[in-house]
Amino acid sequence: MALARAVAFLAAVARRQAGRVVPVPGGFAVLNPDFAASYLNNKLILTSPTGAADVVVAADVVVAADDVLGGAGLTHRLVDAHRDIDAQPFLDAGYQHSTNVVMCQAGDGAPAADPGIRVEPVDLDTMIETGRQEWRAQYPDLADEAVEQLARRRSAILRGADEVTFLGVRQGAEVIARADLYVDRAARVAQIEDVLTGPEHRNRGLARALLAEGLRRARAARCDLVFLVADADDWPAKLYARLGYAPAGHTHEFIRPAPEHR
Repeated sequence: MALARAVAFLAAVARRQAGRVVPVPGGFAVLNPDFAASYLNNKLILTSPTGAADVVVAADVVVAADDVLGGAGLTHRLVDAHRDIDAQPFLDAGYQHSTNVVMCQAGDGAPAADPGIRVEPVDLDTMIETGRQEWRAQYPDLADEAVEQLARRRSAILRGADEVTFLGVRQGAEVIARADLYVDRAARVAQIEDVLTGPEHRNRGLARALLAEGLRRARAARCDLVFLVADADDWPAKLYARLGYAPAGHTHEFIRPAPEHR
């Protein structure tokens, strides 16, 4: 039940952020020409199965990705599968496969955090500038236009749920750690997403503080499901488990980067 609610929330967030939604076998595609450099804003999403006869053929999805993303002039391919599906046709087509774990907060209280760490809402303009700096630092060869699109895609994030809050920890004027919080009060669901601490500021409990504040706000909004998504093979999943997040299920990501990014 928790997994079904979480993936339904993920699908709804993607639809709300999209500039255009296109039906595809087993789900839908989201397109946003204003952020063509952003894989996350231009992808296919295979939704959770709806019945015993709900069968999706992976080869058909590969073709649909070429038709929809390629038809939009995009050279990358990204498919988020909120269901199990045969990976081989994707691998044969040059995709990389990774598994994500959907983790739900199992406790009632926020994880203990250093009370000396102040977490506060951050405005959109500050987050866009922070994004510019992050993308330039991580990908120094990325074209300026792509950096600008990737930074400005945060304006679409604000459409993702009824309430979206950018949370941050500052050092002076600089945002050194941040996370996004999506809240749907009617569904009583919240997602904490894109938790990131600058490399030189890690191991100081900043992520723990961000998660604690996100959970506090979600509980204050009376959300009974608070979840996040992590790479099943990466270290943050272990941190989240220590902070009370338990696996509820998994999703799959199939990605074929644009030729210029390989």
